Amino acid sequence: MSKQLEALLQVLADEQLVQLARRAIDKAAFDMRDNRTSVIDIATGVVHNERDGRSSNIIRLSNRDAFVIGLSAIVKRLQQEKSDGNLDA
Repeated sequence: MSKQLEALLQVLADEQLVQLARRAIDKAAFDMRDNRTSVIDIATGVVHNERDGRSSNIIRLSNRDAFVIGLSAIVKRLQQEKSDGNLDA
């Protein structure tokens, strides 16, 4: 098994990292919703209800952007843990 695959499997098994990514994606989507920003010319993506709870069909983030946001949050956390000495090299 490659080192990259092992690392990804470890991330997937770490519920705290998975939740960290989810919260980062939610925050970005909520910020876009609250700023009345949307993404055009894509068929699928992240949609959140309106602030008052009403349903919405407005895409706030593309799936690609959501993936990058979540992965970036995980990388940032792991880099921080490494610099704090809480993570093996």
